[in-house]
Amino acid sequence: QAALHRRLGALVARLHVATDALTLPEGFERPRWDIPGLVGETPFWGRFWEHPALAPAERDALAEARAELQRIDTEARTLAKILNAGGGDLFPAVVEKIRVARGFETALGAALGEDLDLPLDRAAPAHWGEAAPAGDDPKLPDGVRPLAEVVEAPAELARRLAQIGIVEEADGPLLRKALKAGQRLVSIDGALWRWDGLTASADAPTPAALRLQQKNRLAELEAEATEATRRVRAAEEALVAAESRVRQSVDAEKAARDGWREAQRLLGEAREALARADKAAGE
Repeated sequence: QAALHRRLGALVARLHVATDALTLPEGFERPRWDIPGLVGETPFWGRFWEHPALAPAERDALAEARAELQRIDTEARTLAKILNAGGGDLFPAVVEKIRVARGFETALGAALGEDLDLPLDRAAPAHWGEAAPAGDDPKLPDGVRPLAEVVEAPAELARRLAQIGIVEEADGPLLRKALKAGQRLVSIDGALWRWDGLTASADAPTPAALRLQQKNRLAELEAEATEATRRVRAAEEALVAAESRVRQSVDAEKAARDGWREAQRLLGEAREALARADKAAGE
């Protein structure tokens, strides 16, 4: 098996060398094997959803899967452009390295606010530094869920996240009285209660929260694209099966015609033989 792998690697290397040495003709445009190229209005292999061998149900399933993939592709491209707009910053914000559970983006945005825009890079004028949780750090009030449970973030944020709790909005005012220095509470909708008495009602999501929502949505779209691709492949398999049925039908029809022609030939020969026999008997 190892020898086969080496031979395969050598063949792939030769293929790369050969393609690198190609002189492409003028106007040559390399196909892009993306969603538009595969299932767009003018895919590389033609408008396969219009194949006459498809049954109506198969054609409908393929059209639905194509439409879903195109919708996902459009939304994903839009989100990617938005998310990549600030990708050239000298000191990328820490929010780019954070993942938060779906539905908690606004809570995290309210809890950390503009601090999410600060980088980890120590060369930046303002940045997140290392601050591991300490054994004598205060505990959140009983029954309060730490925000850290729904957030994946760099270690530099661990101590801060451990001192932020998620509560129902109606419970915030009462639980705030039990907060220790440095602690804060936040609701899913973005209301905030801080240990020193500062209170902020839920308002529009912060830019960082919107960015986190967009990142989560992009991840969801990847999963949706996988499922839609599976449906397209299932429809393609149905198309292959339909083509096979058509070929079998054509072959059967050809065989039937050939059989009919052979029967007509044999019948003709039998009639000629009968006519010769009748003639011989008359003589």
